[in-house]
Amino acid sequence: MLSIDEIMAKTKLAKATIYRLLWTLERNDLVGYDQSLNKYRLGNKPLEYGLMPTNFVGRRRTLHNGALGIVLLSYMDEEFVYDFLKRYPLEQHTSKTVMDEIIFINRLKEIRELGYFVDVDETFMGYTALAAPIFNEKNEAIAALAISGASFKMEGSRREELTSLLKDVAFKISKHMGLR
Repeated sequence: MLSIDEIMAKTKLAKATIYRLLWTLERNDLVGYDQSLNKYRLGNKPLEYGLMPTNFVGRRRTLHNGALGIVLLSYMDEEFVYDFLKRYPLEQHTSKTVMDEIIFINRLKEIRELGYFVDVDETFMGYTALAAPIFNEKNEAIAALAISGASFKMEGSRREELTSLLKDVAFKISKHMGLR
């Protein structure tokens, strides 16, 4: 736990700047304030963020739960998608998760046209995932490749650069799988 004066000494920032930064961090539960001690401490969100990437290791998820599955689902025929959604309805993960079935299906068509998918805060708040399909010799999507990270590190031109690299690598893998 640190007081404002301790934070000023460690960071060499102005008091007004520190208050402004702490206010933002506190609103997002990244830091907490202890009134009895008049000090700031680490909030709950950093722990949640640290656990998120490992939450699903070894677990199975439905196709519409995450960028990899959504990309693969976008290459399935429409009848399969409708049947799938009847058996496994859309699940709300964050406030940004698409929950309208028609919008979701239209989005799958768009993903197929673009050749990739970008999930920004839809599966986990604060995380972005980019995914692209891998094709076999029959031009069937048989796998997908994804990268993910903190959303603030995958914005704007950086996201465009990563998407381009991802698509390029997925295409190269597809070529090795027999795609012509």
